[in-house]
Amino acid sequence: MMETWQDLLGAKHPKSSQEFGPETAAALNAYAVLSNTEWLTRVGMTISVPSIIQVSSWDEAFAEFEGDAKHYDWAGQLLQPSMLIQEALTAADRRQWWERAVSESYDYYAIEPYLTALSADRSSWLSEYLYQYISNLLAEIVCANALECTYFRELLPWFHHGHFPCGWVGSWPAGQLRVF
Repeated sequence: MMETWQDLLGAKHPKSSQEFGPETAAALNAYAVLSNTEWLTRVGMTISVPSIIQVSSWDEAFAEFEGDAKHYDWAGQLLQPSMLIQEALTAADRRQWWERAVSESYDYYAIEPYLTALSADRSSWLSEYLYQYISNLLAEIVCANALECTYFRELLPWFHHGHFPCGWVGSWPAGQLRVF
């Protein structure tokens, strides 16, 4: 069984600074999880989780983003949780913590070895998608005490285990996650 985001981010962290606000430990745990994430190594493998919709190809994964501009932002992130995060980041202290966290996140994903099957355009888009995902994940963590949204944290176990969460069917938060 796959760990939950609470399992992945909830470990006690010896560093007690407030570098990223009250959720510094969770942000530091996120870095540790991201650095050990098996990005995209299990795309296409069978998933036995009835609560998700399994996608069977890159074409099917990308089709969701390419055909539904009213539910996704320019980077393919689900609009509703993204907007909640942006609202929470209007507080100056949370924005500063998030900017600090994001500035340290560039080295925490590497997808290039796994993208040989994709065109240069799709590979570039996917790279930006993952960067924006990490940015939203860190924002959601930093803003956790002011935000009831856990969408990006809920995607973390899927990415961590090599899958590609690729969209949402239904009106979020009701509906189902699509995973390749």
